[in-house]
Amino acid sequence: MASRKMKKTVDVEQGVLVIEIAGEKKVYQLNDLNEIVMLRAALHGLSQKLGDSCAGREPSFTTIDNVWKQISGDNGQWSVRKPAEKKVGEAEFIQALIDTGMPREAAQAIFDKTCK
Repeated sequence: MASRKMKKTVDVEQGVLVIEIAGEKKVYQLNDLNEIVMLRAALHGLSQKLGDSCAGREPSFTTIDNVWKQISGDNGQWSVRKPAEKKVGEAEFIQALIDTGMPREAAQAIFDKTCK
């Protein structure tokens, strides 16, 4: 596994971005930016956040609007952790296909092709 070459840490309370490269850290202060650059940076981040909500799926305003609802308003939150969903094991997956009337061999082949 390749090591990460650059680490970025956002400290909202301090209003800073800390970037670490090869053990060297540098701190970038948000207040060092003028209002126009700060606004552009905020809109760039917002563009990334809303665009990322559709990563790996067909873009839709429903998906984007769900993220917008999460981050907007007085109680908005940049990130929300969802509880982990139940993982389905190989046996359960194959049994669910068998329960639809599919032969075991075909169910196993589908599992092998899509999940392995």
